[in-house]
Amino acid sequence: MDESLARGYATKFIADQRDLSCITDWLESRHPPLAAEKFAKSALAKKPGRVLSRLAKHLRPPFMAPKVGCWDRQLKTVFTGQMVAAPETDVFDMSVEDQAIFSERSVVLLDLLFIEQSQDCSSVINMAANVSHHTIKRMLERGTSTPYSLKKDILEILMNARALRQFLTSSIDHELTGLKEGITYGHL
Repeated sequence: MDESLARGYATKFIADQRDLSCITDWLESRHPPLAAEKFAKSALAKKPGRVLSRLAKHLRPPFMAPKVGCWDRQLKTVFTGQMVAAPETDVFDMSVEDQAIFSERSVVLLDLLFIEQSQDCSSVINMAANVSHHTIKRMLERGTSTPYSLKKDILEILMNARALRQFLTSSIDHELTGLKEGITYGHL
């Protein structure tokens, strides 16, 4: 695809997503503590029952479809996610800590997780992964995505990036912990 056409499609895709401000507005509202309270009350039950309907009204509009992840004696979890557009996302130099190279528009995947473990309840919101405007443009230019498959392709990339991030930050010993910049790893 032509570069300018790809840029236009990438710009439109990001513009069509909800803005990150819907999450920050929700975080500053009365709903997060109410959602945490509803989850804590529901966590006392042996079965998830109505936990999703109790939480849903305090998660909307940014988070639409909460799901029960686990519900047993040791661990109870409810999770949801949302893809939003961020007007500026910093891209950092991997070799220099806390040094942004540039900033650009991105599509961001945010996760919201409610956890009860050993009668201790908590909630976490996490920026799980992002895909930049430049990346979306290149995908279209190189034919790895089309305007019709873009949403599906971006969601797949975001979910794979989230899974890789979780793996790399786990305490599991793996050969990816010793990767060095500037070296090609053909065997991985």
